[in-house]
Amino acid sequence: QAKKEFMAFFNKLKKKHGVNATAKMDPSTPGSFLSPKHRYVQLFKDAVKKDWGEISIGASFGGNDGTYFSKKGMPAITFGPIDADNNIHAPNEFMRVSTLSKMISVVSRVLENFPEK
Repeated sequence: QAKKEFMAFFNKLKKKHGVNATAKMDPSTPGSFLSPKHRYVQLFKDAVKKDWGEISIGASFGGNDGTYFSKKGMPAITFGPIDADNNIHAPNEFMRVSTLSKMISVVSRVLENFPEK
């Protein structure tokens, strides 16, 4: 499902900008997915709720370290201080201090409530 959604978004961008481009998935970085029912996902969603409200859960296509943890059978959650207008990996990329502060609060709540085993 995530691949379909990505390709729909990609094709929409191609049309909008009038470019001829292709996208292909690299099987050497399979990405990661943790079931929304996993206890760590539930813990994380509860920690996020105070600052961001309800959030959507999705898959990662591999552009972060979660891929390597997942390959070793370790659960991984990817989340970062990203706002829609941050210009990620582009000129004038930036991050808001207020968003970073929220991230610190979320990580603190996760660690405070993390199960021992």
